[in-house]
Order: sequence, then structure tokens, then C-alpha cells
Amino acid sequence: MTRAGRGSRRRPRWAVAGAVGIGAAVIAASEVIDQLASRSLVTPTSSEASGGGAADGSRTLIVLGYGQSGTRAGLINRFRVRQALRTAYVWEADGTGPCTLLMSGGAVRGDIPEAHLLRDEAMRCGFTGEIQLDALARSTEENVLNTLAAVESSRDAAYISHPLHSLLARRYLRHLRPELLRRIRRADDVRILEWGPLRPIMTVIGLRELRRVRRLHAGA
Repeated sequence: MTRAGRGSRRRPRWAVAGAVGIGAAVIAASEVIDQLASRSLVTPTSSEASGGGAADGSRTLIVLGYGQSGTRAGLINRFRVRQALRTAYVWEADGTGPCTLLMSGGAVRGDIPEAHLLRDEAMRCGFTGEIQLDALARSTEENVLNTLAAVESSRDAAYISHPLHSLLARRYLRHLRPELLRRIRRADDVRILEWGPLRPIMTVIGLRELRRVRRLHAGA
């Protein structure tokens, strides 16, 4: 075999190694971005401790639905329910009371409201606490608008979704009712390598939507 032939066989291995390295770097960057998003525009401690608690002392996790068809929660909606449940378990571990799940999402891409699919999935996962529904919202802005009263009446609240999507909801809240941000706490919405190679795709989508809304509010 000629030297040229041997060289042509070695180059693909270098190309594969380079592609793997680039892929790993992209995933790592996405992890960092999502971690930062998860910590942005949240109150580090309970609003009760900071003097902003509501009279009823409730704790509400607002689960933002993902548009889908079908009669059962799909992959993304199932994952958002898991995020909500593990956040509830973390919050309830301090012994200050149970969390209410508020499922938000209308029938955007199917006949069944996303809120109903999320509720059914939470019950399927064994959640026995209180579940409330907003089955009318058709966008993230409507998710936030329709659940303002729940945030206002809660001691602590959180939006449950992909970290950048949750940050988008918090930015809508800041635009609509900035004083309510003191009630918003961080959710357990991001863990290392949780989505694997899918995370960069979701991060890019989230960043594009954040940029779009930022421009919209800047021109308002």
C-alpha cells in the first residue's frame, strides 16, 4: 500500500476525534448556559424569609406545557413533570409544607389541553398533592399571564420547563409584574448531562426565543 493510501486511512480517525471534541465542547457550553439560566432572576431564599411572603403561605410550581398531539404526555412533557416532582420533593424536604402543581397549557397542537396531559402524567407518577389547571394558555406569555394570581398568592413559586424557557417566563413576569419576582425561586430544572446530545439543540432554541422577546420588549 502506498504512503498516500495509508495517510488517507488515518485522516478519518483524526476527523472523528476532532468531531467528538467539538461535540463535547458544544455540550459543555450548553450545560454552562443552562446552569446560568437556571440561576437567573430567582430569589435564593424563601420569600417568607425575605419579608415578601403571601398570607396563605402556599408554594406553587407552574409547569409550562409543550405543544403536542396525542392522548398521553410526550417525552418533553413527561420530563417537565419529572422536573416538577423532584423540585417539589426538594422544597418539601425543609418541612414547611407541600407544593401545589399548576399545569399550564391549552390545546395548541392537539385536541387535549397540555395541562390535562401534564396532570395525568403527574398522577401516573404517583403525585397525590394538589393539582390546579390552566387549560387556556397558548403561548409562554399567556402561561405567565394566566398564572399571575397564583404567583401573587404564593409564598414561593417557580416555573418548570427547560432552564431557558423558564427564564423566558421569568422575563415575562419581570415585564408584567416585576414586584412578584421576589416570590420566584429556582427549580431543580438542570442536571449535568441530563439531555446528552439533545441539550445543545434545546439550548439554541431557547436562546433564539430569548433574543426575539428581548427585541420585542426593547421596541415596546
